[in-house]
Amino acid sequence: MKNSVEISNVVENYLNNLTNSMITTLKTLLDEILKSNFDINKYPSQILNLCEGIQYDINLQKAIKTNTLES
Repeated sequence: MKNSVEISNVVENYLNNLTNSMITTLKTLLDEILKSNFDINKYPSQILNLCEGIQYDINLQKAIKTNTLES
């Protein structure tokens, strides 16, 4: 994770902080991978899969707009 999360005695607060930190980290990693090279050793699989899906969608939209879909 990009930010540390302090462990507390109030479990609900700790889990909420942990969840928020995980979301922030995943958003940051997604931004990084979309702006850089596709390094499979640097990013977790859920980010790699999401990035691949986004790239597929971008390519599909371009193919539809230019009428270059292959069957």
